[in-house]
Amino acid sequence: MAESAAHANLLGLTAQIVSAHIAHNPVSTDMLPGLIQEVYKTLAKVGQDAPVVERLTPAVPVKKSIFPDY
Repeated sequence: MAESAAHANLLGLTAQIVSAHIAHNPVSTDMLPGLIQEVYKTLAKVGQDAPVVERLTPAVPVKKSIFPDY
């Protein structure tokens, strides 16, 4: 059930994006199915394979980088 709801949500978002795009840009009728497919595939991939963010550490400890003269 959740998968069909996600699919319906993606279709709705795709329709909104494509309709907004073609309202402001000329798109030939033979290019329209490819545009719809590309937008749908792009939206379906959002959030997948997110890169793992590793915690960054400073090169020098903060206490050792502060001196009394500045």
